[in-house]
Amino acid sequence: MAVAAIRHMLRKEARLKVRRMKTENKRLWDGGEGKAMKPYYNHAGIQIFHGDCRGFAQSLGADLLVTDPPYGMNENTRRASAGRGKNPTSKNMRFVSARDWDPVFGDDEPFDPAPWLTFHKVVLFGAIHYSDRLPKSRAWLVWDKREGTASDDNADCDFAWTNLKGPARLYSQLWRGICRRGEENISTGPGLLHPTQKPVNLMQWVILQCKPTGCELLLDPYMGSGSTLLAAKRMGISAIGIEIEEKYCEIAALRLQQSVFDFPKEQDEKQGTSVQGSLLADLGS
Repeated sequence: MAVAAIRHMLRKEARLKVRRMKTENKRLWDGGEGKAMKPYYNHAGIQIFHGDCRGFAQSLGADLLVTDPPYGMNENTRRASAGRGKNPTSKNMRFVSARDWDPVFGDDEPFDPAPWLTFHKVVLFGAIHYSDRLPKSRAWLVWDKREGTASDDNADCDFAWTNLKGPARLYSQLWRGICRRGEENISTGPGLLHPTQKPVNLMQWVILQCKPTGCELLLDPYMGSGSTLLAAKRMGISAIGIEIEEKYCEIAALRLQQSVFDFPKEQDEKQGTSVQGSLLADLGS
């Protein structure tokens, strides 16, 4: 069978699965209030739901679960107030632009991974913080954030627990403060949109480790600003994201729409960023 025909068949199967996904979604109810839950965003096999994932995520019939949940470490996200980016030789000057973020929802209580371990393939970021509540695994994924540069007061790497087969794997992408390799670099986009945002390239690599066929349904129940969904969209994989904070649903939807609509490419004279970058920066502030 020709490669083109095989791809067509796989895409057809994926579309059928999305239709089944939509049918299932119609049966969901929002908090017992008698209102059908509708997607916040729904286009080309990618859906976003605004709500608490613990209420309905297991009913969505997903095959792959890839997510970066709140770790339960009560991280201080008020980074500017904590002095990040300050120049030690001057009280008023900063080396880089730090900002104060709202706290990560749910990070003030221990994370329970048990409800998410029933999925066929699972990837859980930040698992070093709750590894005592996870089964043993050989197939940890390690994200090297330094690429040979010196250590600082943040972790040099991040660990993701998986139930996949095979050995541990390593991915390297520089991610230290303002120094970020990839499309999240401030020279090419609006910068960070979420206090614990992950690079899209990293999430594409993670999804590849799951060996997707293109017909699975991927779920990210702690979606944040939508990096996992954007990665899935670029790979032609149907995906659902759930986020409890509406502002991040809006940011994720706008990021996904950038690949659908042709935004104007004029440069903002003051900021030096594209129009779509300015919109995302405004939403993230």
